Amino acid sequence: LKNNFEEKSFFKKNEISNLYIDNPKIGLQKQLFFSKNSKNIIIYQDEPKKSFANIIINHNYIPDVTRKYRKLVSVNTKLLLGIQYFPIDFKKIFVKKSKKKQIKSITIFFGSQSNLRNIQNSLIYINSKNLNLKIDCFLGIYNKHFSQLEKKFKNVKFYKNTTQKFFLKKLSKSDLFIGSGGTTLIESLYLGVPSLVSCTAKNQISNCENFSKKRIIIFIKNRNFYSQLDELFLKKQTSQYNRLKTKTSRISKMIGKKSISKKLIKLLK
Repeated sequence: LKNNFEEKSFFKKNEISNLYIDNPKIGLQKQLFFSKNSKNIIIYQDEPKKSFANIIINHNYIPDVTRKYRKLVSVNTKLLLGIQYFPIDFKKIFVKKSKKKQIKSITIFFGSQSNLRNIQNSLIYINSKNLNLKIDCFLGIYNKHFSQLEKKFKNVKFYKNTTQKFFLKKLSKSDLFIGSGGTTLIESLYLGVPSLVSCTAKNQISNCENFSKKRIIIFIKNRNFYSQLDELFLKKQTSQYNRLKTKTSRISKMIGKKSISKKLIKLLK
């Protein structure tokens, strides 16, 4: 649709009453336009922002998130906030949470972008310590280095363009997740897999910083990449890993407890 006139005609012709928006760049003027042409606007957000939405969903881990939103939205805006609203139905995926107490296998995934530096840094470190680990490394859809990585790291199993179900099964059998701090981090925590992550996008900052402050994850920053890995893999491995495992187990019970679809159906009636 090329302009507001075409959008307005589309709404009227199709009798659209509920509009669901998953676009972090949606501005206030556009929201106001939509609010005049539909009964309910539902916005999925990564961070608290001023909004005209009737319903806001944000599954990220943000302390005092309700208080922050109440300063930005109408008193009538319904809020579905927190990791309990993480939107994947794990019951249909048939995965088992990890119960292992030692690091024997690792899953690596830094998101859909290339992130070649992060991948290589992780694999070079692990290989340099002769840790004899099973390593599954998943490459994003935009990664163009599959052949290059396969030749360089022959002890690593690389995957690309797999299904979510396959990935989650592999992740659930791992003892450690190394990757980015977005959706996959929350999936790994739900599955009881301790996590060591880098922030590869702005919308991951809240998860990385806030989970880290609670010592639920290890948040790697470029300046201390290898020192953070040392802390986990070398002499402190047992105590550090067990602490992470305990924290992960506790937070996993909160993730995805509430159904977004069921809540929306009630709110939209």
